[in-house]
Amino acid sequence: METRQAKQKARLKKIKKLIKYKPHRINDPDDPPLIEEAANCNAECVEALLYAGAHVDLDNSYETPVYRCLIAEDVPSKDKLECLRVLLRFGVDLYEEQSDDEMTPLMLAAFHGETECLEEILKVGYLNGLTPSQYATKMSVSPGSNDGGSRARSARSPSARRFPNKFTPFAFVGSDLPSYEEYQEVYKTDVDFRDFDNYTASLYCLCPFKTKSPAIMMACLKLLHDAGSDFHLKVIGCDSIINEALKTDLSVFRYLTTLGYNMDPNDGLLIAVGIPNISTVHFMLNEGASLTMVHPANGATPLHIIILGQHRNRALPKEERHNKMKEMIRYLMQNNVNVSSHLDGRHTALNLSFLKLDEFSFAREYLLSENISLGQTSYRSLKSCYELCEQAEFFQGKTKLDLLKFLHTCGLSTKSCLTFKEDEDPGSAVNQWLDKMASSAQSLFTICKHRVRGLLGRDIKNKVPGLDIPTHCQDLLLLKDVLSSECFQ
Repeated sequence: METRQAKQKARLKKIKKLIKYKPHRINDPDDPPLIEEAANCNAECVEALLYAGAHVDLDNSYETPVYRCLIAEDVPSKDKLECLRVLLRFGVDLYEEQSDDEMTPLMLAAFHGETECLEEILKVGYLNGLTPSQYATKMSVSPGSNDGGSRARSARSPSARRFPNKFTPFAFVGSDLPSYEEYQEVYKTDVDFRDFDNYTASLYCLCPFKTKSPAIMMACLKLLHDAGSDFHLKVIGCDSIINEALKTDLSVFRYLTTLGYNMDPNDGLLIAVGIPNISTVHFMLNEGASLTMVHPANGATPLHIIILGQHRNRALPKEERHNKMKEMIRYLMQNNVNVSSHLDGRHTALNLSFLKLDEFSFAREYLLSENISLGQTSYRSLKSCYELCEQAEFFQGKTKLDLLKFLHTCGLSTKSCLTFKEDEDPGSAVNQWLDKMASSAQSLFTICKHRVRGLLGRDIKNKVPGLDIPTHCQDLLLLKDVLSSECFQ
């Protein structure tokens, strides 16, 4: 089998022939040889083409040579690094997006876990916020002097003073926000520059990519930390680095703490719940977090967070994600999470579970199976949910009437049900059912069922089996006739 070294020599011979006999093909817009050689990380071929006049930043279908070099797979790391060094020496633009995914070379190296390439890119420019040629000038000091690095690191573009607060374009401020173009102009050469999706190189370090291990993530984070990256930045529209770190191995989060990252354990608990990851929840509880916590700003509890799904780990397949969410909801309820707090002063966790009319119905059913009361004041939230059912697919194909019957069966009073009447056409099926219900007396069993459920309160699943009533009546008392069997596993 031909070795890689032999293949590279053969490629170099072919490239030299092309340069000599077909120089017009060096920057062929349809099939530029520099792109292919960069993708193969053949530094000698790349260097030969660049000396012959190939454009170091040529763009072929939104891909550049440095992009193909950094994403190359199944090539030795030393070859990739050497190829990158050649491109850097010829002045590749470190601060521009290198493909249609809008990632800069720094972001690409971080995302792919190429620690040596990341270090090289930082050394050439990002430590200073300078272009490679400016970097070379700044680092030119007299022989024996050792202050070049500190002088370079202190260099900043005068235009950075235009925005006194770093990343103002993405922060809550009282005045109009600068445009993204203005933000780019000022911060393009900063190590914490954010792409259009608001991701930094630090965040890209933590993005899962194939076999990128926690050790590689930590090595990349250390390089960025030493280059001045601010891990505490929280920017509108972007998860903070701690959110991403907690989605990985806990060792990565622990490593961030050694780099000086501090956080409130209760904040970490809310993030861990939303990921969702029970082992990380245990870690935060051991650090002093409490499942009874209520966020002082908006009243959010861990139960609100998992129902809202604000931080759901979208990298997981939907079924696996839903299974983790179910596990987390069971865990929270079994450990006496706060169920009475009102998010934004309006929604209990149960009310919110009805307002989130997506394919994940487990939350509302499980809370009802745990005997969390709908209450007589919750109809306002439920009416909002009810209006969403104008589009039947929001409730898995069920109609508004199905929803109202379900609510009534689970304990919503007749009085609260009748408040829905005012928004209905006189002859609608809903109105007919409401009229019939209002004129009929409830069965003694229904009255007793909801009264007994109210008396039993929390932990109803353990209390009902001890009642001296037939098993069938126990099942009806637990609402097993209307709730999913998953609620009782």
